[in-house]
Amino acid sequence: MLSVLNRGLLYVLTALLLVWMGSLAGLFDAADGLLYDRLTHLSISKKDKEIHVVMVEVDNDGELSDPDDWLLLLDSLVKLGSSQIVFTYFPDSADARFYQRARQLGQVWFGRTLNSREIDDDDIYMTEWPPTVGAEPLPYGVMSLPQADVGIYRRALVRVMVEGESQPTLEVAAAAGLGVPVESLPNTPFLVNFNHGRDWLPRVGVQRVLDNGLIPELMVGRSVVIGPAAAPDRTGLHTPVNHDDEAMPWHEFQAYTLASLLADTVIRNLNMAWLAVLLFIVTVLNLVVCQWMGALNVGRFTAGMTVAYLLTGWTMLHFMHLWIPVIELITIQILSSVLISRYKLNQSEQALRKMVLDSMSRFHERLRPNYFYDSPEYMSHVVRMVDQSLNLSRLIFLEKV
Repeated sequence: MLSVLNRGLLYVLTALLLVWMGSLAGLFDAADGLLYDRLTHLSISKKDKEIHVVMVEVDNDGELSDPDDWLLLLDSLVKLGSSQIVFTYFPDSADARFYQRARQLGQVWFGRTLNSREIDDDDIYMTEWPPTVGAEPLPYGVMSLPQADVGIYRRALVRVMVEGESQPTLEVAAAAGLGVPVESLPNTPFLVNFNHGRDWLPRVGVQRVLDNGLIPELMVGRSVVIGPAAAPDRTGLHTPVNHDDEAMPWHEFQAYTLASLLADTVIRNLNMAWLAVLLFIVTVLNLVVCQWMGALNVGRFTAGMTVAYLLTGWTMLHFMHLWIPVIELITIQILSSVLISRYKLNQSEQALRKMVLDSMSRFHERLRPNYFYDSPEYMSHVVRMVDQSLNLSRLIFLEKV
């Protein structure tokens, strides 16, 4: 067993290194993402979960064509007790009074989209402020989406380099405006928390706000994200919680991002150092346990551990807001189990082959000894040979002892 342990450890450590390097190179990203989406869909109850963000949707620009409507919208949201108002675009029909009122309120944020010059696509700049804004600055953030993971948007950016300067995204800037310590966020895109499903955040039409059709309990102390409603001619995003082929409007993705930041429920990834430790623990556990099992029991053990990894991944995702690389754990579980079982089988075959060869050698020595006098019945052979050669009637042999 000690030999199995030593040699098996070499095999599984090699497998561990390959899986860890594969994870580092992103070979498991697609499978990990699909599993993340499936586990996100298995959401826990939405009851008693604090909601920090409400969406207000504008069907089209003509719905609020009167500049007074935009002023009324600001005053209505403030009257309802909203802690913050976030516009994901500049209203076309808003006049200077609207921006002056937003400046007075203080917690009104605007999203500025990015453009690139035709000469150099890497030369990114922000759209200019509308002329009605005036000279005094307004709180703003950059409107920028990260690259999708195999067509699925799961992550949001923290900062974007614009004309040589690091600019916060709209969601991060708005969260910082309410005192969220965004400095602790990683520089890489982070996973947005979609654990409560697509319809968790409330959404209302802008006309309902203007008609005083909302109760203060819906808005008080919450951030309001204002954006255009979904429409066939507007590009949406595919996220882990989309309904069938229905795309999610960009402002809704931003609302979930802001909600994740305000509730401190951003999904964190297990870093590569801890992944290596976790993989090592799993492989050593397999090596110790599987060496005492037969092939059938090893298969059952592997199936059981796979289920355990899935349950652990779901639990960590929904309760600890931590995503562990379940695919890598399942891969090392299967690889180590197969390698250990294969090595044990080879060891058994070699032991059986050695036993058969030793038995055949001993049997051969008994039938054909190397020396005549090594035969256990050599005297009977001598008597028979002399009797047949001389045809004697009586024969006496005296053996010297």
